[in-house]
Amino acid sequence: IQERDSLIEDNQSQLEQQKRVLGEIQTTLGDNQQQINALRMTLLARDAIIADLEGRLSTARAAAHKLEVRLDATQQEGAKLQEEIETLRSQHRRSSGRSPLTLPDSTQRHLKTLEEAECLLAVKLRETQRQARSGEEARRKLEGQVRDAEERIHEREVKLQRMEEDNRKACFAIEGFMKRSKSQSREVEQLQAECRRKDRCIQALTLEMSQLREGCYKVQARTSAPTVHADMTEEENEVTICSLY
Repeated sequence: IQERDSLIEDNQSQLEQQKRVLGEIQTTLGDNQQQINALRMTLLARDAIIADLEGRLSTARAAAHKLEVRLDATQQEGAKLQEEIETLRSQHRRSSGRSPLTLPDSTQRHLKTLEEAECLLAVKLRETQRQARSGEEARRKLEGQVRDAEERIHEREVKLQRMEEDNRKACFAIEGFMKRSKSQSREVEQLQAECRRKDRCIQALTLEMSQLREGCYKVQARTSAPTVHADMTEEENEVTICSLY
């Protein structure tokens, strides 16, 4: 009985310990789930940031392309003006070697207009080049921001996948743990039922023994030991009478 009670106590102690471990695991799972939810919200926010950056990057690329087109057009226009100026000057050098001051007024005005246009075009070209460089720098900066955001999102996604995998493993462990706990609970219940059954048997046997002793005492009271077996001792007579009873 003592061994049985010790076994029951050990099983109950294991069940209590398993319940505590289960509570700790469930608390950890709850914390992990909160972190997973926070990571998912962060990923959604990062997705919105990346979408915004990609939109700005697309705008910057379009602006850079537009500046490149303007730059090409300005350069072509400057080349045409330069060619026209050189043509006029060449024509003047071929004609009697006169200085530009001796050219006809209309030619001088046209040459002056071309030179002014050339100067303005050079200013415009420098400004366009500056804008193109600025646009290129902005584009590279945005591309860097997009790459950084994508890397951070990838890190968060990896962390999220790892935590979800850990949670799945923990859930499987809890399921197995619960099955073992239920099995041990059934075993404890069976042992307790067996104990109760044996206790009832012991009580019945104890009652029966008490009744037998009482019967023996009654028989002893009605009879004397020498009339039963004269050659037996009192103790042997008692045993014989109890056996006969």
